Amino acid sequence: MMDFVLHSHNYRDLPPTPCLSHLYMFFSSPSLFLQFQVFLNELTGIIQNDIRFFGIRAIADIVHALAKFGERNALIFSAVESNASWIVENGDARNIANVAWACAKLNVQSPSLFRAIDENAVKLVKTGKPQSIANTAWACAKLNVQSPFLFRSIEENAAGLVENGKPQEIANTAWSFGKLGIRAPSLFHSIDRRSYWLIENGTPQDIANTALAFAEVGIRPEHLFCCLLDGGRIEHFLKEATPQGVYNLAWSVAVLGIESERDAGLLLALWGAALRGHAVELTAEGLHQLAQVLMHARASGVILSPALPSALKARMIAACRDTDHGSSKFEDEYSQLLSEIGFEHEREVSPFVINGSSGSGDTIIDDDGDDFGKFLAIGMACRKRKIAVECDGKSHFLTELKPGAKENFEKENGKTVAKRRLLQQLGWKVVSVPFQEDIKLESKDFIEKNKKRIENGGGARELKMVYLKEKLAKVGVVM
Repeated sequence: MMDFVLHSHNYRDLPPTPCLSHLYMFFSSPSLFLQFQVFLNELTGIIQNDIRFFGIRAIADIVHALAKFGERNALIFSAVESNASWIVENGDARNIANVAWACAKLNVQSPSLFRAIDENAVKLVKTGKPQSIANTAWACAKLNVQSPFLFRSIEENAAGLVENGKPQEIANTAWSFGKLGIRAPSLFHSIDRRSYWLIENGTPQDIANTALAFAEVGIRPEHLFCCLLDGGRIEHFLKEATPQGVYNLAWSVAVLGIESERDAGLLLALWGAALRGHAVELTAEGLHQLAQVLMHARASGVILSPALPSALKARMIAACRDTDHGSSKFEDEYSQLLSEIGFEHEREVSPFVINGSSGSGDTIIDDDGDDFGKFLAIGMACRKRKIAVECDGKSHFLTELKPGAKENFEKENGKTVAKRRLLQQLGWKVVSVPFQEDIKLESKDFIEKNKKRIENGGGARELKMVYLKEKLAKVGVVM
């Protein structure tokens, strides 16, 4: 086959299937790839002119091979996009997953392809194996594609997928839900029930990615962390895990809350491993994770040991101070409303005491009173009263897929819950303004029903002021 390909000048003589389905072996070999440049150009022309000549299986394997080699052939992927409906409606779940995976691996946006996948989601999940389903979900998450019917179908079939899937497939599926912020209690509870099997058979990366997903969606596992602590499994994890895997697991434990001595013990083991030679490899993301672990631990009364080396501490603080949240129109409006009702406040306030200048009742999160800048900053706050007001936009909530795959935002995500818990542990009273409430306050029906509560007949603006006064009254602030 290889000799035929290298010396043939009539590429249409190539048998389309199954021979072409093995071409990925050549594409993924650097030593052979240069010899294939002429062939690849000819192949591209054929696919552009008549993609169906090769068949779906061959096309799926070709783009999969290109992705493995890192070859972002725009013309081939354009042809795939133009024929997306044909590929998805006639291909099997494995081939469709390979095409989706290739797009994600090469960061190729393919809206028609993923729209077709979502439209055929029920069939794909019903007929596909856990690996194909996991790869398709991973591709959606990697490209930040909201695919409600696909993820709803996975949630509805979660028990079987977890029971029959391999650890990596389960971890990738969970990671996809976490990355997109999709609430899926059946999936995560099914995974948690198989914690022992997952830890015994999965790699440290599988375990860390699964824990990360639990933290992102804010579902605290009943078994996962306990299983890690039992039987010396955490030592095995730490021996084999990458630095990022250690940081991900430590961050997950901290974000989900340190509720017992066992939680504290697990976090201490991970902290020690994070500082033993790993810290030199920390990226900005890793430094942020390490900072949050430190803050959540101390706010929970857990003293981390060993202490941060001074050089690493300086890097961590610098990374935190480099954080820039900016502001939104949502927050700008409510800041103005707070001022109008007489609530004195500042914007983008650090919840931690700066430079050790603590007053009565203040908590210094860092022993040296270090300045973390705007890291985990409070949107609007009155320092004197320790009242925090947070405007929570859509990104603070999980997408809950109701029947019919309609989006619904009710539950806060793990990061939002964790931040409120942290603030409360530090002595702050927290007032949350969810975006759903803001939408309701502006609706014509709500305004009509609440006319009597509006003194000046100004509509939504006055209703929002009333709403804020009521919210503040619940934390003891009367305006």
